[in-house]
Amino acid sequence: MELTTVLELGEQAAHLIPVMVEQEVALLAGIIESGVAQGLFSVAEPRLLAEGLVELMSSVGDSLLTKDLDGHRERALEACFTVFIRGLSASKVPQTPSR
Repeated sequence: MELTTVLELGEQAAHLIPVMVEQEVALLAGIIESGVAQGLFSVAEPRLLAEGLVELMSSVGDSLLTKDLDGHRERALEACFTVFIRGLSASKVPQTPSR
């Protein structure tokens, strides 16, 4: 596929991105909230965490699509994912201060 075709498709679909992001955040927040209710996760603000994780995954996705993934980058991403996954099951976390 030509780059110009990809860019044109992106422009036509740009209005769908906020809707898709909101759906992803809502789904992930629901999963996190369920885990908190079951005592599996200790998260102060599930919705805020979901928003941050969706943003992170979007950034990582962009990086993976636009750059070659060498061994070092792959290990760095694996380390990052491990921290996020294991971090969800951490002991009690302090409440995030309100702004």
